[in-house]
Parts: sequence; C-alpha cells; structure tokens
Amino acid sequence: MSYLYLIENLPFANVLLQLQLTGVKELTKLPILPLFVFDGRSRPKMKRGNRMGKSGTHNLTAGFKKLLDAFGMHWREAEGEAEAELAFLNRAGAIDAVMTDDVDCFLFGAVTVIKKCVSFSEVGFTTERVFSAQSKSPALG
Repeated sequence: MSYLYLIENLPFANVLLQLQLTGVKELTKLPILPLFVFDGRSRPKMKRGNRMGKSGTHNLTAGFKKLLDAFGMHWREAEGEAEAELAFLNRAGAIDAVMTDDVDCFLFGAVTVIKKCVSFSEVGFTTERVFSAQSKSPALG
C-alpha cells in the first residue's frame, strides 16, 4: 500500500512517469533489447484530422527520455513519424517487431507488429497480440 500512497501524493505528471517507470522496470526482466523511437520534427502536421503539436512537446517526453537513459535503454528521435521509422527498421531486419497500441505500422511496411492492449479497468492488466504481414490473423507462439 505504500506504493499507492507514494503515487497519490505526486503531481499528475509524476504519477504518469511513475507508471512509465513500472513499465520500463518490467521490460528489464525480459530477454529483449528495446528501442524507443520518438516522433521527429518532420512528422505530419495533421494526423487523423487532428492538428499535431511539435515533436517532443508532450510534457512527459523529456522525463521519459531521462528515465530510459537511467536504465541504459536505447532511444532515438525519428526524422518524421516514429511509426514509419520503426516500420523501416523492422522491414530491414534491424528490429524483430514493433510494439504499439495500434497496427498503423503495417501502413508503413512493418512485417511484425505486437499490438499492446491495455485494460484501464484493472491496473496493470495488459495483453499482447502478435500480427504478421504475411497473415491476416494473429501469429501463434
């Protein structure tokens, strides 16, 4: 319960960073080398009919990059849209899969996408589904 108490007494932005910290700590337990990619300055100004802000303007970006640095995790800023960069790296074989909360990466040519589904009704409950460009259904295994 002290963990929840700690979160309840932090400003909202710090609560979100605390949740990101939990996710990054979980990633360190897996036999993977994650690469985080952030949108770059040349990303589209409009996306899905909505006006987009400048790259790196999200109030958590700087703190999240510092968190990744502290854990020794790799990150980079794409020239344009992060999903396009990740799809290119996946198609080129530099990364095995792209983990995202949607499957838009297929539009940019990704080969393997891990769709991360988060249930907000239960804290910490997540599921993943792996999709392959070669099939229309989730990959098994």
